[in-house]
Amino acid sequence: MTSIEEVILSHNADELYTRESMHRRRRCEWPTPNLPLLNRMRQGPVGSVSPALKQRGIDLITAAAAGCDFDMPYRSDGGILGIIEVRLDSRLEPLLVSLYERGRQQSAILDLFLLLCERNFMDATISLKANINFRLPHVDVERVVNLLCCFKEADLIYRPQTTKHFGDYFEAPIRWLAVMIVRSCADAPKLFQTIEFTGMLGKLIKPKLDALCTGGNVTFAPDPKACAGQSPSLFGFWLPSGVENEASIPDVIEKQLEQFNGVEVFCKEYFGLSDDELILEKRQDNRQYDS
Repeated sequence: MTSIEEVILSHNADELYTRESMHRRRRCEWPTPNLPLLNRMRQGPVGSVSPALKQRGIDLITAAAAGCDFDMPYRSDGGILGIIEVRLDSRLEPLLVSLYERGRQQSAILDLFLLLCERNFMDATISLKANINFRLPHVDVERVVNLLCCFKEADLIYRPQTTKHFGDYFEAPIRWLAVMIVRSCADAPKLFQTIEFTGMLGKLIKPKLDALCTGGNVTFAPDPKACAGQSPSLFGFWLPSGVENEASIPDVIEKQLEQFNGVEVFCKEYFGLSDDELILEKRQDNRQYDS
């Protein structure tokens, strides 16, 4: 990239691709969610929870685990699925917090994916066409995962953390984005520079990037069939794939987002969150947020 191109890209990122302007919501999804909101939810509901509301929560968690492999779970799901099997009724609240946190992580990644497609760094039609087998290895996908983890916020959720909280470690959204990139990215260096300029995955950890690729050069051949196939779902995972009809992509994305919006609406009601603590998406156009 020439120095003139770098100036133009930097200007566009500053003026057009700030985190606030590029997220569908006026709030920044990443880091997601912010610590005060997480801590508030972890304190539990305000007042008593009616049996009907609790049953709705149980149904929500059960639906989020549908399609998961309880016998051979992904490493990020093992503890969650174990609780669902034996103690769901008594451990409902941490599972709801995990479900909501995972939804916001995916919302952030989807925003970034749509931005990169709008900038023509990726082709959504190609990237989304095949289903994803999350258990299928792919050299370039693994490489792109490692490159994405050179950004601070991506690294925090992808790498195993020592924590007592569910959902703090959830690799699927980063891996999904890596698959999308490998399937259709035509200009990897500019794509990663754009990610850096927007700050949507946090600050770049430059020494880590330099250790992975000399001079920061990122190259790979696009593979539209990267990780194509079927695999069990992950708890609360809703990012799209397997969209064969190009015309249906907007509808599919909207449907998946509505799934997350439903979780958010329920969590706001269940935990008794005020608008100052959590504002729903449909009301965010008229306000500015830190949550």
